[in-house]
Amino acid sequence: MRIMGLSALGVLITAIVAFSGAAPAADSPGKTLFSVNGCTQCHGTLGQGNKSAGVRLAPHPLPYAAFVSQLRKPRGEMPPYSAHLVSDRDVAAMYAYLESIHDGKTAAQIPLLAAVGFGNAGKPSALDGLAAGRTIFAQNCASCHGAAGVGGGLGPALTGERTRKNLAATVAFIKHPVAPMPALFPSKLSERDVADLAAYVQSL
Repeated sequence: MRIMGLSALGVLITAIVAFSGAAPAADSPGKTLFSVNGCTQCHGTLGQGNKSAGVRLAPHPLPYAAFVSQLRKPRGEMPPYSAHLVSDRDVAAMYAYLESIHDGKTAAQIPLLAAVGFGNAGKPSALDGLAAGRTIFAQNCASCHGAAGVGGGLGPALTGERTRKNLAATVAFIKHPVAPMPALFPSKLSERDVADLAAYVQSL
């Protein structure tokens, strides 16, 4: 197995991800509406989000009812979109577009990356797990629970959650959530992902 320097590896990953990430959905009415209604300005052309403006919407958008609720009566700085501005039919078309956006390939699914050795950098540590949990939270939870779990979205604040649930209880809740929280395990999150996410929530 070949070991590559971190700088060279970064260039390689950037190039490969550009060709193997989530493939854009084909042109559709929903894609056009998503752009025409200004959604791309904050949420990106693929719903990938913008740290300074809008949260990530795809892949795996919010449940439809939550999506409509946020659109019609948004929390935060997002402007409201009434039925006079965006009809229910158009909302459904935009949601269908977001649902059509798929996950990109993981490093293990890309032969060129799977063959790369990471040397000592590949050894897991508690810090790595916490960083991974922070990334998983930003991608899957922040849209409802707010950045760093401070609340302000559709879900409650998670700061101080360790005083209400221990690590095992947090893991169990992520695996078996109570509605309206969506179930992400095991369809989207692996056992390791859940463990890293729970550890991060415990650190808030």
